Amino acid sequence: MPWLGGGSVVGFFSIMVKLVPPENKPEVKRIQYASPGFIELTLISDVAKDIGIIVSSISASIASIAGTYNLIYSQYQKRKLTQLKIKDLEAKQLREEIVFVKNSIKQLHESFSLTSNQVQSLHKISKGDELVQLKMLLALYRRAKPIAELQANNKANFKNA
Repeated sequence: MPWLGGGSVVGFFSIMVKLVPPENKPEVKRIQYASPGFIELTLISDVAKDIGIIVSSISASIASIAGTYNLIYSQYQKRKLTQLKIKDLEAKQLREEIVFVKNSIKQLHESFSLTSNQVQSLHKISKGDELVQLKMLLALYRRAKPIAELQANNKANFKNA
């Protein structure tokens, strides 16, 4: 993925969905339409745990993480990093921007309670480009936030994932 704009984020998640083999995709185990309704899914336990940890981390401190995200994202836009990769920053010797990217990644890793394996996977997927990692983490937050809000309002439960 080029990761040079909003289309890259949408494309990334669309491609990731297509790369998951059918036997590894979540399945609806039970569904109840009557109030209060629910959907119970079955999926690979490691994946469920990873999703649960991230959603629970955001849900537990939703205001704090939202503030972190908003601060990082506003600086990300202000510094005009949306159309760049880390090589561009290094070539232009933009030290302040490079430090900002590295610190932002670290803050988001901690906020999402990412494990060292998840951090390594993120590094691998991004081919070591830290600016791409930041873009992925920002996109992950935007995808996880609505689910975390449901959990915070007791409308979803990822605690036992």
